[in-house]
Amino acid sequence: MNPYTGQFLGTYNHRESFYFTMFQLHRWLLAEDTGKLIVGVSTVFFLFILITGIVLWWPKNKKILKQRLKLKWNGGWKRINHDLHIVVGFYTALFLFLFAFTGLAWSFEWFNDAIYTVTGTENNRPEPPTAPAQEAAATITLDQAIAAAQTWEPNAEFYNISKGREAGDAVSVTAMPADAVHERASNQLFLNPYNGEQLGQQLYADKNLGQKVRATFYPVHVGSIGGLVGRIIAFISCVAGTTFPITGIILWVNRLAKNRRKSDKKKRKVAAQPAA
Repeated sequence: MNPYTGQFLGTYNHRESFYFTMFQLHRWLLAEDTGKLIVGVSTVFFLFILITGIVLWWPKNKKILKQRLKLKWNGGWKRINHDLHIVVGFYTALFLFLFAFTGLAWSFEWFNDAIYTVTGTENNRPEPPTAPAQEAAATITLDQAIAAAQTWEPNAEFYNISKGREAGDAVSVTAMPADAVHERASNQLFLNPYNGEQLGQQLYADKNLGQKVRATFYPVHVGSIGGLVGRIIAFISCVAGTTFPITGIILWVNRLAKNRRKSDKKKRKVAAQPAA
């Protein structure tokens, strides 16, 4: 809507957008529950590879440590490929582990439940309050709702207003405080749909430990918990992560060729020895 005249300008359906298609590919490969399972299992394997990769990377002495912390650009292409896999892999492994680990919460219900088990809490969310239904009574306007929200949570980053579906359902206002610790640390206000009085509130600060930990999974998963710097690190780490299967296969092929040459050399040496 035109914010000055109220003129209708057009509609937008997020579920028909390019980014929602990308979201579906990322979460369940456009294959619903089957795709979600494939993504989850693949993520578990990815975590296993990251852990075993760090174990293999771990140096035996300081000299090897220095070699594995620095790219040697003046080496041959095999050495550069080796360093891209080993060195870059080390610097991005921790970030990739965090991104993958937090992603499991959307693939497996048992993983999500484990968050509350480990923290010794329960995922109990109170039901939104309601007001006594009033037949043919006028409800508050969006302007009244936003005015109440601005008084309750001034200078918020944004307000999201939602009217109830049934008579008496509270008008829900979700507000992101300007000093929120991350993008999922929002507060919620419930207003009487008939007079705008406050019926209740649900504050992020009042959530239990399990709910707070779970709320951090998304901002950690996308890197936004670190602001713009965090998103840049997430982007670079994920781009680097796409190269590791390629550099790893090249390492494997080179190792096979090296072993084959050793085997051939050993056979030639044995064949060259005079018979007893």
